[in-house]
Amino acid sequence: MTSVVFYIQHLLGMGHVHRTAALAEAVAQAGKRLDVEVVVINGGTNDMTTMVPNCRVEQLPPIGIHERDFNDHRDADGNPVTDEYRHARTRRLIALVKTIKPAALVLELYPFGRRGFKFELEPLLTEIADWDDRPITISSVRDVLVPPSKEKRLPWIADQLSQHIDHILVHGDPKFMRLEDSFPVDPSYANRLTYTGFVVDQRSARPVISAFQEPGEEVVVSAGGGAVGYDLLACAMSAKSHTILADRRWHLICGPSMPGEDIARLMNHAPEGVVIEKARPDMAVLHSTAALSIGQAGYNTVMEWLLAGRRGLAVPYDEGQETEQRVRADRLMQHGLVHVEPAEGLTPERLAAAVNRLWEEGTVLDPRPEISLDGAGKTAAFILEHIDR
Repeated sequence: MTSVVFYIQHLLGMGHVHRTAALAEAVAQAGKRLDVEVVVINGGTNDMTTMVPNCRVEQLPPIGIHERDFNDHRDADGNPVTDEYRHARTRRLIALVKTIKPAALVLELYPFGRRGFKFELEPLLTEIADWDDRPITISSVRDVLVPPSKEKRLPWIADQLSQHIDHILVHGDPKFMRLEDSFPVDPSYANRLTYTGFVVDQRSARPVISAFQEPGEEVVVSAGGGAVGYDLLACAMSAKSHTILADRRWHLICGPSMPGEDIARLMNHAPEGVVIEKARPDMAVLHSTAALSIGQAGYNTVMEWLLAGRRGLAVPYDEGQETEQRVRADRLMQHGLVHVEPAEGLTPERLAAAVNRLWEEGTVLDPRPEISLDGAGKTAAFILEHIDR
């Protein structure tokens, strides 16, 4: 049996988790005829088992972060991660890969991101470099990358790619945006970039049974993964009465990572005509029947809007160095695919005015944009072709 390994490390947003799950499932489905096993090695505190039913999941000693600080690593009990914990995790990761002996190793973001996990990835890549049957190595990255805060890290990224990575799969459409539009791509690896198209989680287009009767023509407000979405949902609740859609039901989706206390606060202050749901997998279905959709500009949310054929109102999260959503939202706006309202200083009145402007312009994308949304299928074909050589 041939194996393909996906390494995934969740820290804050859920876009990379859903994207990796969609890619792993696509390879598993397409690889059945070739007797290919897909193994997902998960380093986060999240459970991926139900997200990849056709794959085997191996869990590393989990690592998360504390209060959105990417440098403050915590174990599953919330304790600071020690060197001993890191060493044990590294040994576990290398032992897993040595046992599996994959034909391909796919690393989510590394070395463009996840530099905080080079403690285990550098030893892993050094280990497999000496194998006679070394797997092909792939860096799997989203459409927009955040440049490192220190420019001196750019040569390190190029060096890691030169030493250890065979292919770089960019899960975006170059007609829409190229990687160098958000990140200083070095000529030393530019010829190893392959654009797959956007990766859409097809589960979002399959209706599910919900406790809420779906009336359609409602206003859907989603917070993506939810970890940084409370302020947007709270602002939307206050904005409702100021909009020309005040008579519609407003349906708030908190996201699986929103803290329970934040959900409780929203429920305690929800006005009449607002329903609140923690999370659901069929977001593209909700958007396709909604009067209007509001959200941040994370990868998943944008893909759900495009899949639904809807022009959304994007309020991109852009605190600190997190420029990804703003860059994506600005490019979407240039193509007429979203309206954008900056998150900084957002008030209910400003949000309501933005809702009214979008409603008057129209929310249905007609004709639909010619953007490649088959990134999962093309990624699976790329991987299977290269391991079959």
